[in-house]
Amino acid sequence: MQYLKGLLSGEAEQLVRHISLADGNYMRCWNMLETRYNNKRYLCNTILKRLLAQPNASTETANFIRELLDTTSECLGALSSLGVDVTNWDIIIVYITALRLDHESRKQWELQSANSTELPTWKAFEEFLTNRFRALEFVDSGSNVNQSKPHHPRKSFHVADESNRNISCKYCKEPHRLAHCRNFLSVEVQARRGFVEKNNICFNCLGDNHRVHQCRSLMTCRVCQRRHHTYLHSTSTDSKAHRTESESSNTENVPGETAASVVCFASGGMVPSSQVLLATALVRAQSSNGDTRTIRALLDQGSQASFITEETAQYLGLKRTPVRGVVSGLGGSANVSSNSMVNITIKSIYDHNVTLNLNVYVLKSITTLLPSKEVVATNWVLGNIPLADPKYNIPNKIEILLGAAVYGQVVRDGVKKNAEGTLLAQNTTLGWILSGIVSNQENQEANLISMHSCLEDMQLKRLGELEADPITSRKIQLTDKEARSEKFIAEITARDQEGRYIARLPYRDTEKPDPKIVECGCYLLPESILGSTFTVGEA
Repeated sequence: MQYLKGLLSGEAEQLVRHISLADGNYMRCWNMLETRYNNKRYLCNTILKRLLAQPNASTETANFIRELLDTTSECLGALSSLGVDVTNWDIIIVYITALRLDHESRKQWELQSANSTELPTWKAFEEFLTNRFRALEFVDSGSNVNQSKPHHPRKSFHVADESNRNISCKYCKEPHRLAHCRNFLSVEVQARRGFVEKNNICFNCLGDNHRVHQCRSLMTCRVCQRRHHTYLHSTSTDSKAHRTESESSNTENVPGETAASVVCFASGGMVPSSQVLLATALVRAQSSNGDTRTIRALLDQGSQASFITEETAQYLGLKRTPVRGVVSGLGGSANVSSNSMVNITIKSIYDHNVTLNLNVYVLKSITTLLPSKEVVATNWVLGNIPLADPKYNIPNKIEILLGAAVYGQVVRDGVKKNAEGTLLAQNTTLGWILSGIVSNQENQEANLISMHSCLEDMQLKRLGELEADPITSRKIQLTDKEARSEKFIAEITARDQEGRYIARLPYRDTEKPDPKIVECGCYLLPESILGSTFTVGEA
């Protein structure tokens, strides 16, 4: 009796909980359980429901076929134990179970039984399923373990961007924006600036429907932080014309503006022009749909990881993996974070058999244009060698950074130097990469300017403009009374050495009142109050 009650749980345990553990109560307890649960009709319905509710196979896996065979055999055995004769159910069970198989397994079963016109037996079908899942276990060998999980089909959507249909590059007439035109980026900076100015294109965003003073873009040059596009940045003095235009277009003369005191010291000179070339290469990156795009890479031995720009990752449509990473720079400073990682496949532009599969972090930007200015390469040609970046001397953006781990995979034997020994060419699977100091014979003009400006009054004025209505603040004409008030405030206010404002009391008259008149008024005030009440006046 104790052993029987120890095996019960849930509802069955509650049913016989009140019965004591005496030996005479065993049959009483057994009869109660048999009366409650020995319902053959209910049990048969439950078993048949389980047999018919088995899922269909989504993929060809050994786990699914083994579970299908075990469940079917278990249901047939349970029905037989209840007294149900299932010996003549072979054709029905084989048909129901075969419908659950995947397409390839069902095809193999039909091929196996195609030579016979007799009805299939469950024993033959059971033997086929056993051989089938054993064979799949050897073939899969763990590669398709996760395929036994329920398959959730991925939804795909086709989106057509109507806004880009009418976009036409003014430089090459192709359907893309001017900022994405490789032909435009391949020319010198001065040629770009001349084309933009000639075609009335915005200097800030390269849009062709407005000028720079109407541009709403908050982006500025990534090199000097001025209001022009990074592709139009130039260190020469002729860039002053554009700066004058962009700055003067945003400044309007306001009547009554307080002049700011400015102290400026300037000096100029000629300094030798030299810069350092970093190792860059052109690689072919594979997008999510299988297409390839040529992108510019920077090989950096000092980086422990590889990075890709946000723009390039979006263009290639790479699947992202959420991460939380911080990029540390010189001195251990951490000011750049990465929230995602992508897997990218790149190939050499010379040998398509050279393939690299990388996990790279996504950053908003990697670096500025490299090199910072165009370099003339006629004085140090290293011979006819296939360069990894044929346009290494033209400033262009970096779209992917390959760290030290990738550098070790692509480097080959072979090093060349120029006559001066300052420029190094190294052979890699991506081509010959160039790095080192580049010195031009031309000197570059250097201008040093030190400026101090007292802008306190101007800043206060701008604060008032920000808080005022941006549309009507400069159109309202002051009335005579308002003009006198502003003039009066300007006359009675001043600032001390600590910068605090000092204001005189705003008397209506310029002359101070006579003290005797004030004193007489104090004496006459009670008399006037008493005189207003008749009874008090008589008293």
